[in-house]
Amino acid sequence: MVFFEKSEPAPSSLSSMKSYRESDVVERLCADFKNKCYLCETKGPNSINVEHFRPHRGDKTLKYAWENLFYSCSHCNNTKAMLERDETFCNEGILNCTCRADCVDTWISYRVETFPRYIVKLANERITNGKDSSRIDNTIRLLDAIYNSTDTPIKKREAENLKHHLISEIERFLDLIKACKDSDESNLSEKIKQVKKELDNDSAFTAFKRWIVRDDADLLQQIESVQ
Repeated sequence: MVFFEKSEPAPSSLSSMKSYRESDVVERLCADFKNKCYLCETKGPNSINVEHFRPHRGDKTLKYAWENLFYSCSHCNNTKAMLERDETFCNEGILNCTCRADCVDTWISYRVETFPRYIVKLANERITNGKDSSRIDNTIRLLDAIYNSTDTPIKKREAENLKHHLISEIERFLDLIKACKDSDESNLSEKIKQVKKELDNDSAFTAFKRWIVRDDADLLQQIESVQ
Protein backbone atom coordinates (compact mmCIF):
# COMPACT_ATOMS: atom_id res chain seq x y z
CA MET A 1 0.00 0.00 0.00
CA VAL A 2 1.10 3.54 -0.76
CA PHE A 3 -0.46 6.97 -0.42
CA PHE A 4 -2.97 8.12 -3.05
CA GLU A 5 -4.58 11.55 -3.13
CA LYS A 6 -8.29 11.57 -3.91
CA SER A 7 -9.32 14.30 -6.36
CA GLU A 8 -12.08 16.76 -5.63
CA PRO A 9 -14.93 17.51 -6.05
CA ALA A 10 -16.83 14.23 -6.07
CA PRO A 11 -18.04 12.90 -9.44
CA SER A 12 -21.40 14.42 -10.27
CA SER A 13 -23.21 11.09 -10.74
CA LEU A 14 -22.87 10.31 -7.03
CA SER A 15 -25.27 13.12 -6.13
CA SER A 16 -28.22 11.08 -7.40
CA MET A 17 -27.37 8.22 -5.00
CA LYS A 18 -28.43 5.68 -7.63
CA SER A 19 -25.12 4.13 -8.63
CA TYR A 20 -21.46 4.34 -7.60
CA ARG A 21 -20.30 2.49 -10.72
CA GLU A 22 -20.97 5.17 -13.34
CA SER A 23 -18.20 6.00 -15.81
CA ASP A 24 -17.24 9.29 -14.13
CA VAL A 25 -16.70 7.47 -10.82
CA VAL A 26 -14.73 4.58 -12.31
CA GLU A 27 -12.51 6.82 -14.44
CA ARG A 28 -11.75 9.17 -11.55
CA LEU A 29 -10.91 6.26 -9.26
CA CYS A 30 -8.70 4.76 -11.95
CA ALA A 31 -6.83 8.06 -12.29
CA ASP A 32 -6.59 8.74 -8.54
CA PHE A 33 -5.31 5.26 -7.73
CA LYS A 34 -3.00 5.16 -10.78
CA ASN A 35 -4.93 2.19 -12.18
CA LYS A 36 -3.73 0.06 -9.26
CA CYS A 37 -5.60 -1.97 -6.68
CA TYR A 38 -5.05 0.07 -3.54
CA LEU A 39 -4.44 -3.03 -1.44
CA CYS A 40 -2.28 -5.45 -3.42
CA GLU A 41 -0.85 -2.77 -5.75
CA THR A 42 -1.41 -4.78 -8.92
CA LYS A 43 -1.14 -2.44 -11.90
CA GLY A 44 -4.02 -2.64 -14.37
CA PRO A 45 -6.03 -5.33 -12.56
CA ASN A 46 -8.18 -7.52 -14.82
CA SER A 47 -11.05 -7.50 -12.33
CA ILE A 48 -12.04 -4.09 -10.96
CA ASN A 49 -14.34 -3.34 -8.05
CA VAL A 50 -15.49 -0.01 -6.68
CA GLU A 51 -14.80 -0.87 -3.06
CA HIS A 52 -16.21 0.70 0.10
CA PHE A 53 -13.38 1.48 2.49
CA ARG A 54 -15.88 1.42 5.35
CA PRO A 55 -18.68 -1.13 4.84
CA HIS A 56 -21.88 0.80 4.16
CA ARG A 57 -24.29 -1.91 5.38
CA GLY A 58 -27.25 -0.09 3.87
CA ASP A 59 -26.16 3.39 4.96
CA LYS A 60 -26.74 5.45 1.79
CA THR A 61 -24.42 8.22 2.94
CA LEU A 62 -21.50 5.79 3.23
CA LYS A 63 -22.57 3.91 0.11
CA TYR A 64 -22.25 6.97 -2.13
CA ALA A 65 -19.63 8.99 -0.24
CA TRP A 66 -16.77 9.82 -2.59
CA GLU A 67 -14.19 9.59 0.18
CA ASN A 68 -15.40 6.04 0.94
CA LEU A 69 -14.99 4.70 -2.62
CA PHE A 70 -11.70 3.00 -3.49
CA TYR A 71 -10.24 1.19 -6.53
CA SER A 72 -9.74 -2.51 -5.88
CA CYS A 73 -9.36 -5.87 -7.58
CA SER A 74 -11.98 -8.50 -6.81
CA HIS A 75 -9.51 -10.74 -4.95
CA CYS A 76 -8.69 -7.99 -2.46
CA ASN A 77 -12.26 -6.74 -2.18
CA ASN A 78 -13.57 -10.23 -1.44
CA THR A 79 -10.78 -10.97 1.02
CA LYS A 80 -11.47 -7.73 2.90
CA ALA A 81 -15.22 -8.44 2.93
CA MET A 82 -14.57 -11.84 4.54
CA LEU A 83 -12.49 -10.28 7.33
CA GLU A 84 -15.10 -7.58 7.89
CA ARG A 85 -17.47 -10.29 9.14
CA ASP A 86 -15.38 -9.99 12.32
CA GLU A 87 -17.04 -7.08 14.14
CA THR A 88 -13.84 -6.10 15.94
CA PHE A 89 -11.89 -5.96 12.69
CA CYS A 90 -14.71 -4.04 11.03
CA ASN A 91 -15.06 -1.49 13.83
CA GLU A 92 -11.33 -0.87 14.25
CA GLY A 93 -10.69 -0.68 10.51
CA ILE A 94 -7.43 -0.55 8.58
CA LEU A 95 -4.95 2.14 7.59
CA ASN A 96 -6.30 4.60 5.04
CA CYS A 97 -4.01 5.01 2.03
CA THR A 98 -5.70 8.32 1.10
CA CYS A 99 -4.75 9.85 4.45
CA ARG A 100 -1.17 11.16 4.64
CA ALA A 101 -1.15 10.73 8.41
CA ASP A 102 -1.50 6.96 7.91
CA CYS A 103 2.02 6.15 6.75
CA VAL A 104 0.96 2.98 4.97
CA ASP A 105 4.33 2.17 3.40
CA THR A 106 6.54 2.98 6.40
CA TRP A 107 4.50 1.79 9.38
CA ILE A 108 4.45 -1.63 7.69
CA SER A 109 7.44 -3.31 6.06
CA TYR A 110 6.84 -5.19 2.80
CA ARG A 111 9.28 -7.96 1.91
CA VAL A 112 9.29 -11.12 -0.21
CA GLU A 113 10.97 -14.36 0.82
CA THR A 114 11.73 -16.93 -1.87
CA PHE A 115 13.05 -19.87 0.20
CA PRO A 116 11.87 -22.45 1.03
CA ARG A 117 8.74 -21.10 -0.67
CA TYR A 118 7.45 -17.78 -1.91
CA ILE A 119 5.84 -15.85 0.90
CA VAL A 120 5.14 -12.19 1.55
CA LYS A 121 6.40 -11.03 4.93
CA LEU A 122 4.73 -8.04 6.54
CA ALA A 123 5.80 -6.54 9.84
CA ASN A 124 4.74 -3.71 12.13
CA GLU A 125 7.52 -1.14 11.84
CA ARG A 126 6.02 1.47 14.12
CA ILE A 127 3.80 1.12 17.16
CA THR A 128 1.92 4.36 17.77
CA ASN A 129 -1.06 4.83 20.04
CA GLY A 130 -3.44 1.98 20.76
CA LYS A 131 -5.90 2.83 17.99
CA ASP A 132 -3.23 3.11 15.30
CA SER A 133 -1.61 -0.11 16.50
CA SER A 134 -4.88 -1.96 16.02
CA ARG A 135 -5.34 -0.54 12.53
CA ILE A 136 -1.76 -1.41 11.61
CA ASP A 137 -2.26 -4.97 12.86
CA ASN A 138 -5.57 -5.24 10.99
CA THR A 139 -3.91 -4.00 7.80
CA ILE A 140 -1.15 -6.58 8.15
CA ARG A 141 -3.77 -9.26 8.75
CA LEU A 142 -5.64 -8.22 5.61
CA LEU A 143 -2.54 -7.98 3.41
CA ASP A 144 -1.29 -11.34 4.69
CA ALA A 145 -4.62 -12.90 3.70
CA ILE A 146 -4.40 -11.22 0.29
CA TYR A 147 -0.87 -12.39 -0.52
CA ASN A 148 -0.66 -15.67 1.39
CA SER A 149 -4.23 -16.98 1.68
CA THR A 150 -4.86 -20.71 1.92
CA ASP A 151 -8.46 -20.39 3.19
CA THR A 152 -10.06 -21.98 0.13
CA PRO A 153 -8.65 -23.55 -3.06
CA ILE A 154 -9.76 -20.51 -5.07
CA LYS A 155 -8.29 -17.95 -2.64
CA LYS A 156 -5.07 -19.97 -2.48
CA ARG A 157 -4.78 -19.96 -6.28
CA GLU A 158 -5.55 -16.23 -6.46
CA ALA A 159 -2.84 -15.53 -3.89
CA GLU A 160 -0.35 -17.71 -5.78
CA ASN A 161 -1.12 -15.89 -9.03
CA LEU A 162 -0.69 -12.55 -7.29
CA LYS A 163 2.67 -13.61 -5.86
CA HIS A 164 3.77 -14.75 -9.31
CA HIS A 165 3.15 -11.23 -10.67
CA LEU A 166 4.80 -9.69 -7.62
CA ILE A 167 7.93 -11.86 -7.90
CA SER A 168 8.25 -11.14 -11.63
CA GLU A 169 8.06 -7.39 -10.99
CA ILE A 170 10.53 -7.54 -8.09
CA GLU A 171 13.00 -9.57 -10.17
CA ARG A 172 12.79 -6.92 -12.91
CA PHE A 173 13.38 -4.20 -10.32
CA LEU A 174 16.38 -6.05 -8.88
CA ASP A 175 17.83 -6.29 -12.38
CA LEU A 176 17.51 -2.50 -12.64
CA ILE A 177 19.30 -2.10 -9.33
CA LYS A 178 22.10 -4.43 -10.46
CA ALA A 179 22.48 -2.44 -13.67
CA CYS A 180 22.66 0.70 -11.56
CA LYS A 181 25.39 -0.72 -9.33
CA ASP A 182 27.35 -2.01 -12.35
CA SER A 183 27.18 1.36 -14.14
CA ASP A 184 30.17 3.62 -14.63
CA GLU A 185 30.08 7.31 -13.88
CA SER A 186 29.01 8.20 -17.43
CA ASN A 187 25.56 6.64 -17.14
CA LEU A 188 25.11 6.17 -13.39
CA SER A 189 22.81 9.17 -13.04
CA GLU A 190 20.48 7.86 -15.75
CA LYS A 191 20.35 4.40 -14.16
CA ILE A 192 19.54 5.87 -10.76
CA LYS A 193 16.72 7.90 -12.34
CA GLN A 194 15.30 4.65 -13.76
CA VAL A 195 15.33 3.12 -10.28
CA LYS A 196 13.71 6.24 -8.79
CA LYS A 197 10.93 6.06 -11.38
CA GLU A 198 10.02 2.61 -10.04
CA LEU A 199 9.48 4.16 -6.61
CA ASP A 200 6.70 6.45 -7.84
CA ASN A 201 3.13 5.72 -6.72
CA ASP A 202 2.06 4.64 -10.21
CA SER A 203 4.55 1.76 -10.30
CA ALA A 204 3.34 -1.78 -9.58
CA PHE A 205 4.05 -3.06 -6.06
CA THR A 206 5.70 0.22 -5.06
CA ALA A 207 5.77 -0.48 -1.32
CA PHE A 208 7.89 -3.60 -1.85
CA LYS A 209 10.32 -1.72 -4.09
CA ARG A 210 10.68 1.07 -1.53
CA TRP A 211 11.59 -1.43 1.17
CA ILE A 212 14.23 -3.01 -1.07
CA VAL A 213 15.81 0.43 -1.34
CA ARG A 214 15.41 1.15 2.38
CA ASP A 215 17.25 -2.10 3.14
CA ASP A 216 20.19 -1.04 0.94
CA ALA A 217 21.87 1.94 2.62
CA ASP A 218 24.36 2.58 -0.19
CA LEU A 219 21.67 2.53 -2.88
CA LEU A 220 19.41 4.77 -0.77
CA GLN A 221 22.22 7.30 -0.42
CA GLN A 222 22.80 7.27 -4.19
CA ILE A 223 19.13 7.77 -4.94
CA GLU A 224 18.81 10.64 -2.49
CA SER A 225 21.82 12.36 -4.10
CA VAL A 226 20.22 12.47 -7.56
CA GLN A 227 17.61 15.11 -8.29
